[in-house]
Amino acid sequence: MTLGDGGAHDAAPGDGLEGAPAGAATFDADGALRVLDQPPNELLGGSVLEFLRALGGPTAFVQRGRHRNPRRVLVTLLHGDEPSGIMALWAWLQSGATPFADTLFIVGNVDAATTPPGFAWRHLDTERDLNRCFAEPYTGRQGTLCRSILDVIRDFEPACLIDVHNTSGVGPAFGVTPEHSVVHESLMTGFSEKLIVSGIRLGALMEAANEICPSITVECGGAIDTYADNVAEQGFDVFLQADDPLRTEGRDTPMEVLHHPVRIELTPERTIGYGDRPGAADVVLLPEVERFNFGVVTPDHQLGWLGEHGLGALTAFTVDGRDVISDVLTRDQDGAMRAVRDLKLFMVTTRPQAARDDCLFYAIRADDVRW
Repeated sequence: MTLGDGGAHDAAPGDGLEGAPAGAATFDADGALRVLDQPPNELLGGSVLEFLRALGGPTAFVQRGRHRNPRRVLVTLLHGDEPSGIMALWAWLQSGATPFADTLFIVGNVDAATTPPGFAWRHLDTERDLNRCFAEPYTGRQGTLCRSILDVIRDFEPACLIDVHNTSGVGPAFGVTPEHSVVHESLMTGFSEKLIVSGIRLGALMEAANEICPSITVECGGAIDTYADNVAEQGFDVFLQADDPLRTEGRDTPMEVLHHPVRIELTPERTIGYGDRPGAADVVLLPEVERFNFGVVTPDHQLGWLGEHGLGALTAFTVDGRDVISDVLTRDQDGAMRAVRDLKLFMVTTRPQAARDDCLFYAIRADDVRW
């Protein structure tokens, strides 16, 4: 597939956007990604879900800007239960606004998002997590789709990319980047002044796309939080209207940059629950644990309880493969789970499925020292 420069086209039919008639859709070789040659405004409908049902599946399209460059990419809905990005995109298209430069939009997990009751499923039970499949060997339906998405991005030759998500718990907006630079900080303009630098490789789009152009993931806040919707809309507008989203001079607000997180995950076969007292689950987190998002947790704070397996129910792997869970958390004589040292937590969730399928939370040493 080749995404054109907005000028005259003479490519053969089937080569992608080049040569496609106005309003036509083309598909990659495996039919995984629908590619439109212009915004599908006629499909907007009366709601975001109507729009997604009309798209019918993963879709990419280019909106021509007032200028050809610097080209940029916005990705939304790689997780079907994270609607703030697609709501911002729908609002942007409804407004009739024109971006400063040509922009490639990619809408990911339409199937999961439109499965009743709507925006309830991260991914379908029969599929892998789409945002864990952007890595070799690109097998299966999700792997094929991820490879197609990367091919479209590469052909577009963008200057930068932002992938918009919601957090699995309630908390402030922040960004994640695999590489720290002032350019990556600049991409956060309009979204947040918090940036996490992580070398953890999960198979996320951000990791693969950053090899093509500067790329970040933006976590706008909780999926049912109006705050998150506002963050996404504001961020979209700033990013799309900027003459140079990579400009590093003139930024007034300092960025809070945090390094070296570890992911706190359940070990295989272990269970999680939430409550205000110990329970049958191997790990029980307090119902109000989300209040620790981006706050400092000290050893005096109780996070929950650990059952008979103790710390064996959890892992916290570093980038180099060391499990440092005993340097992060401890179980006291009453079974209470506490921090070993002052920590900053983020992505803390009270959703059992998210905790099981992804992680309980991330932790960073408050002194910003590497684990």
